[in-house]
Amino acid sequence: MGSPEAALLAVLEAFWSMLLEVSWILLLAFILAAVIKVYVPPRLISSLLGGKARSILAAALIGIPLPLCSCSVLPVAVSLRRAGASLGAVFSFIVSAPVVSVLAILLTLKLLGPLFAVAYLLASIAISLAMGFIIQLYGGGSPPSSAVNGGGCCRLSCTGRSGRTYNQEVWQRALGAV
Repeated sequence: MGSPEAALLAVLEAFWSMLLEVSWILLLAFILAAVIKVYVPPRLISSLLGGKARSILAAALIGIPLPLCSCSVLPVAVSLRRAGASLGAVFSFIVSAPVVSVLAILLTLKLLGPLFAVAYLLASIAISLAMGFIIQLYGGGSPPSSAVNGGGCCRLSCTGRSGRTYNQEVWQRALGAV
């Protein structure tokens, strides 16, 4: 075993290498989130992704062609949520974008064949939809009203009608269902 300095240097080199490897996709995700915030009207997102079942399916389908990993999907999801997307739709998007990517499907097709690729695609979409419906049912479906109305307070820490923060209401509903 080498010296502590050599071990620390190896850790820092590995960290730097990984940072360089993923930084471009995170930058792309932040740019996409900014484009959504600046150029896509919140009412459009709210009309497409603010409802119930249709919005969950739309969010899952929107996530499929995007080349986002499990980390880079989060800034985009936050941007969608703040623009008025329902929790179920956002969660469906969070699951579908990294799992049901075109690249993963093509790689599965190449390595494991068409039957496995189709099964992977269908199972991934089904899981994305199921998770979206579960969150919609138990996590509260509608976005904070200020997000839809374009108000200044569109964060999840806003207080709702009950005086509790939106996060507190979601957790209480989720724990009450268990």
